[in-house]
Amino acid sequence: SRKYSSKSKKHSQHTPDELSLEYIDENHIAAFEKALAEDPDKDLTEHIAAMSDFMPIHQNVKKKVKVPNGFEDLDSYLDYDSWKYEIPFGYYDFNLLQKVNLDLKNLKQGPTENLAMLKSALQHCVKNNFAGVENVRLYSQTYYGTKQIVEEYYDEAAESLDVLRTTKSLPFEEKRKLFRNTYKNYGRTALCLSGGACFGYYHLGVVKALFDADSLPTIITGTSAGALIAALVCVRTDDELAQVLKPELCQRLTACSEPFPKWLKRWWLTGARFDAKDWSRKVQWITKGGLTFREAYERTGRILNISVIPYDPHSPPKVLNYVTAPDCVIWSA
Repeated sequence: SRKYSSKSKKHSQHTPDELSLEYIDENHIAAFEKALAEDPDKDLTEHIAAMSDFMPIHQNVKKKVKVPNGFEDLDSYLDYDSWKYEIPFGYYDFNLLQKVNLDLKNLKQGPTENLAMLKSALQHCVKNNFAGVENVRLYSQTYYGTKQIVEEYYDEAAESLDVLRTTKSLPFEEKRKLFRNTYKNYGRTALCLSGGACFGYYHLGVVKALFDADSLPTIITGTSAGALIAALVCVRTDDELAQVLKPELCQRLTACSEPFPKWLKRWWLTGARFDAKDWSRKVQWITKGGLTFREAYERTGRILNISVIPYDPHSPPKVLNYVTAPDCVIWSA
């Protein structure tokens, strides 16, 4: 896009090229090798299930497409638009939604005395999955959008909140309390990146699309390949992300570059798909060296969450972030 291109040009003039930098800390590598050598259970084998993580895929997309308009046209062509205007549907409370939409519309257009009732109505209806509006079935029947009544609910709620924000009839402290409670009720959006197979490359496409649209969530969590992509994003500023989110990034994601006979022999003898020392070197570029979870958060404002399985099989899984493991080095996770 034009915005992304200008952003990239600007950044390339003022900051080093991220793809050409190296972040390997030899002291960390030496400490890691020592820890591996002193492992009391080194004779036990650990089989890696996700053997095909980061399998390269062909880059077939040659140009960007105006997706929303294309999807709307496709819905019209397939006659899916009629479904959007059919109110009854078994997976949400359309009766409640109709009443709320009408109440919000009347209250926000009414006299100042209605503001207290508008505030009360919003406190009850602006929350996660109100009346079932987040049910996945509502977003799997068409290529773009959902029921018209659901979209009206979002519009009415947003406009009503804006009325309360701009009115001078409510004290500032009352407004702040309202929006703070609404923020807590509604929660925050997080990007969850799964692991396994070639999803790592798909994750990069999702991240780039969100980044280009200025819609990248500040909370990102990942597992396996998803954890690597989440780390790559959360340790870098917007300037740095603009440099790395391009096809050349694939040259840095070479976890599976070993010949098949080499890694097959290691897997047969030790149960390990990857060489731990080689892996530690490659992953340090992704995590910008030895940054900790706290340092990454303070640097970018993004909250990285990585789920890990403890060595003890009887212990529950853990989520590492700047709160639960602030001083943990990210690449070691």
